[in-house]
Amino acid sequence: MTDARDALRRELARMRDNTHLRAAWQEVVAPLAAYDLDHGTDLRATLEAYLLSGGSVTATAEHLFLHRNSVMYRLQRIRDIAGLDPQEPKTRLLLTLAQGLVTGWALEGSPAREEET
Repeated sequence: MTDARDALRRELARMRDNTHLRAAWQEVVAPLAAYDLDHGTDLRATLEAYLLSGGSVTATAEHLFLHRNSVMYRLQRIRDIAGLDPQEPKTRLLLTLAQGLVTGWALEGSPAREEET
């Protein structure tokens, strides 16, 4: 299993420096960051925590010390502002992959996921 994971990480590492991928990720998070700055919110951090939690509203709420309803409200605001629904499985997969490659955690493994294996 480790050999297959290492092979996959090597292939994904080749994509990490892709400027198009970085630009696409910035296209998603830039409007959220601007909204956060203007309104004193934390939507970008919410999206990142949601993706890192594997799309778990409960885990996101626990990580951010929020009520589940607050996370649901923030996800709705993210949909409204970014024009993407992070709760839709295919969209979440694409966002998670992009986030993981751009930030590097997909190449090193998520600590929570590493403990499971």
